[in-house]
Amino acid sequence: MDELKTAEFYTAFNALLSSKDDREHNILITAHHNPDGDALGSALGMYWFFKRYGIQARVMMPNSFPDFLLWMPGIDEVVIHDQNPSLGADLIAKATEIFILDFNDMSRAGELLCTPLANANASKYMIDHHISPTDCADYIFSDSKQPSTSQMVLKLLSDMQMQTLLGEEGAACLFTGIITDTGSFRFPLVSAETFRLTANLLDMGIDHTKIYENVYDSYDDRRFRLLGSMLSQMISFGNTSILYLTLDQQKKENMKKGDTEGFVNYGLGMKGKQIAVFMREDEGLIRMSFRSKSNHDVNSFARKYFNGGGHLNAAGGSSKDSLTQTIANFKTAVQEFFPDIT
Repeated sequence: MDELKTAEFYTAFNALLSSKDDREHNILITAHHNPDGDALGSALGMYWFFKRYGIQARVMMPNSFPDFLLWMPGIDEVVIHDQNPSLGADLIAKATEIFILDFNDMSRAGELLCTPLANANASKYMIDHHISPTDCADYIFSDSKQPSTSQMVLKLLSDMQMQTLLGEEGAACLFTGIITDTGSFRFPLVSAETFRLTANLLDMGIDHTKIYENVYDSYDDRRFRLLGSMLSQMISFGNTSILYLTLDQQKKENMKKGDTEGFVNYGLGMKGKQIAVFMREDEGLIRMSFRSKSNHDVNSFARKYFNGGGHLNAAGGSSKDSLTQTIANFKTAVQEFFPDIT
């Protein structure tokens, strides 16, 4: 974390809040393409905070999100840019400040949105926990040691003693972001601070059991058929698990966005496995998710071999080769990059 940039962010954020009565604000909050629980949770958390503080704010996502997030408070207020680009353009043009959450490079906003965001006249505020942030915002709060952007939003508001303005709605959104990006507090970056901050959300009245049910216990039966197909063809390669779904398998089950959420984690459930990859065949592209244990750096691995990146123990990537060739390439890359575990 760059402490100077963080201090500048806190100062600018405090100045923004202090100027509420002096000038008009039109805040736009956005997150990365293919928004997940942390992207949507952090964005809606900020939305509820600004709403209760008395500053006009809107939330816009580059594209749609999984069905298991449709219950979230404020979800009906979210503008989907690729479904309504004219409204999106208007929101960007009128924005006085833009908060970019859970991404640190404009390219992660997607092809349709990255250039308009980059060219916007509004002041830009970044809150993000991914590695290698770019200078795509005027004020940057970036810390790759944090397990989620939602926790960073909660920490920001708690540091300013304003977290109660989240209300139960905003607290539920941030809790969703935290549990989805930490694997329900499983992943290595979870700290004592995570639990201390999350406890405050329970004090605000959230029903954590109901939130968990909404997120994890509301899948369609097609998810389980896809899961069965994936597990039945899993490849064990040394201490690595290779999981995949073909395009035909996805079409057969009429797969929807979010149906394969968390599939990659099954690869680490087998005794002795240190690295897992889930490959999902798409039209002309193989989308890849990597997970690891201990200090096995899948971020650097994904950056070097598969046009991706992310975190030490969780990353994404892609390949334009066939599925068969991508599996072969992955095996070769693993042997080269992680010779101690193959």
